[in-house]
Amino acid sequence: MLVKLQILFTILSAVFVAGVFPLGIIINWTAAIISALAAFFFFSLMYLCKQKNKELHPEQYQTPTDDETEEPDDTPNE
Repeated sequence: MLVKLQILFTILSAVFVAGVFPLGIIINWTAAIISALAAFFFFSLMYLCKQKNKELHPEQYQTPTDDETEEPDDTPNE
């Protein structure tokens, strides 16, 4: 559920960012500032969902260690 909310908030943030300059040019710059604030708000919500998801599912965000990334050695031992 948090991943779906994260995707939704990302899309909404992108829509509001894309509307900043057109709103500023067509309507007025106050509308552009409101759009930029809305984009920041949805970006913040997306980030909060991501952090909460990291707390609930830490295994999805672990980086592999050096032992897990080493390739097996194919040379015979003598």
